[in-house]
Amino acid sequence: MAEQKLRRWGFNPDRRCALPTVCKQLLIKTPGFRNDLFPGLDFRDTLHGLHAFLQRTLYEPFSRMAISGQIQKILDQRLTELGLHRIMRDVTTGKSFRVQKSLFKDVGMTGEDRIHWIFLVPHVLGHRALCLPENLREPVLTAFATAQTMVIASRGSRAYNVAELQLTFDRGFITLFSCMERIYQINHERIYASKMAKHLRNPDKNKKPKKFEIKNR
Repeated sequence: MAEQKLRRWGFNPDRRCALPTVCKQLLIKTPGFRNDLFPGLDFRDTLHGLHAFLQRTLYEPFSRMAISGQIQKILDQRLTELGLHRIMRDVTTGKSFRVQKSLFKDVGMTGEDRIHWIFLVPHVLGHRALCLPENLREPVLTAFATAQTMVIASRGSRAYNVAELQLTFDRGFITLFSCMERIYQINHERIYASKMAKHLRNPDKNKKPKKFEIKNR
């Protein structure tokens, strides 16, 4: 399947790609820079290196949250309804967001879908996220707001001074990962309590779970 896709896109699947040898570091958008060998690569690098990463970081904890199947179904219905009304549009293209059907599945999502997902989810959850467990509401909404700010700042051609870049990205990533660490810790504590209860009831069949440990990096 991968070989067929490469051929459709005009690539030779038997020929080694020269990109890793030419671009040894993460690419950034440089004013006046032109790459005739790989045109537009800086845009694609931003799309996949930052936008897809942010979406994946926000998406992963959703499967671990204590959200019942009934609530999940309601949230998916809200997401689909939001897309069908064609209310939200991409400011760079003017096109309405494509209809998405689930918050909890990312199969078949394009890069643009992932960006749109970041902006759709807060509308689905609501400004207070009452559908989520109470201790998860603040970190989830803060994480999405921070990710949205970074996505907006990285799109288009606006120039930023050092202070703005530090506030948006340096402080932004600290805020984002602080929220994600709290989300993972809360999720793990709930799972830990459940597994510990099973262990205490039947130690022979259920091994003792490990506690969540915050790591300094």
